[in-house]
Amino acid sequence: MNNNNYKKIKNFGGNISTPIDNPLSYCLQDGLNQKFLHGSSSSHITPQSNECKLFMSQYCAKNWDGFCEYAYSNKNSQFTIGAAPSTIGGIQSNSLGNTLLLDTAKEKYLKSMQNCCRVSIPFDPTVAMSPNITYWKNSSGLTCIPTYEIDPDVIDDDIVMNKILANPAPYISLLKNIYRSMKSDGSLNAETFKKTKLGIFFNNARSMLS
Repeated sequence: MNNNNYKKIKNFGGNISTPIDNPLSYCLQDGLNQKFLHGSSSSHITPQSNECKLFMSQYCAKNWDGFCEYAYSNKNSQFTIGAAPSTIGGIQSNSLGNTLLLDTAKEKYLKSMQNCCRVSIPFDPTVAMSPNITYWKNSSGLTCIPTYEIDPDVIDDDIVMNKILANPAPYISLLKNIYRSMKSDGSLNAETFKKTKLGIFFNNARSMLS
């Protein structure tokens, strides 16, 4: 297992004509400044919007940088029914920062998705060079079933997983999925993995994860 197994994320921002049109300028600030910057046609795209949740999770899955850290520090709460397209099912109340971390992890560790397909749309349809974002679309009527996996050789240095393990409660469903996936393919009992921070957590929380 290696990083090449992770779901590929497109490069963002390479063809954006001006810094104002960069999705980060929509997703890292809110209020009047953001609305004056982008105009009324894009006023619905805010840090709380589905567009920003999708963009930021896909951006941060590729490389967790200072912009991701800033967005993660947003402790404003949200209430989501049915969830954003990037979050499959459920009703949750959570901070924007925790939601970003969860959605980033779901992008980064995704191995496969059953019953759904990726759909690509422009981040901001009013901007000609706006990059595309993707979401999962269910056209079969069946529930989307994701499978997640990690690379045990680098997981100890993975900033996203380290943040999850520092406060695992909001991310238990994702951790259960990874645990069951590793148990199924036999990698859960590898001696090298058992010594990792995630391996130690799995061992200590075995009864909760099974």
